[in-house]
Amino acid sequence: ANFFRYSMELMRKRYNSATQKVAFIVTSDNYGWTKNKLGNRTDTYFSGDFVHAPVKGPTSLGVDLAVLSMANHTIMDYGTFGLWAGLLAGGTYPSTYGIH
Repeated sequence: ANFFRYSMELMRKRYNSATQKVAFIVTSDNYGWTKNKLGNRTDTYFSGDFVHAPVKGPTSLGVDLAVLSMANHTIMDYGTFGLWAGLLAGGTYPSTYGIH
């Protein structure tokens, strides 16, 4: 959770301005953990709260990937799902390997 909170703060410092604020869209296969660890900010949204797809299965994964592909930047930790989201979205993506 510390990595995500650190990366989110980095993005806030880098991209927030008087006229523009960042918004974070969180996707995960562990909704409860992400909501518990990252859900205490007004700029953080969870795909499970606003995307109407089955909670598990290929439809949910496809919807999450489509939503993330429209982002300007991505925070990813590991795995091919986050990697593809970051590549499709473009922009900056902090990862456990550094900022790209």
